[in-house]
Parts: sequence; C-alpha cells; structure tokens
Amino acid sequence: MLRAYLLPVEVAVTVFPLIAALIVVPVAIRGYRRRGRAGGWPVLVFYSFVFYLLATLLQTVVPLPADTDGHCAVTRYAERPQLEPLAFRGTVSTAAEGDWAPPTC
Repeated sequence: MLRAYLLPVEVAVTVFPLIAALIVVPVAIRGYRRRGRAGGWPVLVFYSFVFYLLATLLQTVVPLPADTDGHCAVTRYAERPQLEPLAFRGTVSTAAEGDWAPPTC
C-alpha cells in the first residue's frame, strides 16, 4: 500500500541531483555576490525547498494512471460535492457496521 506514496519520493531522490546540478552555479554565484561566500545554511535551506517542491510536484504527477479515460469510467469518487460537515462518520460507521473499535488480528 505504501508503494504508491514512496514511488514519487524515489523519483524525486533520483531526479533531484540533476536539478541541483543545473542550478548549482547560478545559486553559488548569487550567494557569493550577496554574502561573500557560496555556502552555509541559506544554501541548505534553498536546496531543501527545491527538493520539497520537486517531491510535491511528483506526488501529484507520478501517481496518475496511464489510461485516464478508463480510470475515470470506473472510478466514481466525488461525483457531487459533500456539503454536510462530519458526514464521513456515518459513512465509516456504515462501512464498519457500527463497530468503531480498532481491528484485531
């Protein structure tokens, strides 16, 4: 089950060095001109933010199914807006047959 969530992160870890290699020279030049050195915490924070943006983008893009028409024909999630607050409790209770206790193995 976690594979769907880990795949985008694995792709981000793979692609991030390429993106970092492309932006390392402009970032180093800008940091050197601004602070007189080309390293330190600001660079670490900047590259962490770039990795975060890349992982966020890939969490949206990578899990998309290849056949979107077929997927949309089968999946009927959120056909209409749910406008009742806390209505999910009834749905969960119905699906769990009224038992809110954690499952036992």
